Amino acid sequence: MPYRGGEATYGLAGDHQHAVCSSCGAVEEIPVAQLVQAVSTALRATAFRLESLVLSGLCSACQQA
Repeated sequence: MPYRGGEATYGLAGDHQHAVCSSCGAVEEIPVAQLVQAVSTALRATAFRLESLVLSGLCSACQQA
């Protein structure tokens, strides 16, 4: 996954998702265990089949700027 300066970061896709800062491109790993309940609840309420999950927002540094 590209981030700051065009470098790439790789991780185990099975146990975490990447959250990417939409301002500076910083990448944080979010444990899947913390997302499972929220995503499962949302999908049960719809007929949607999830193929990927993208998390974006502002990192703590950009929130302070």
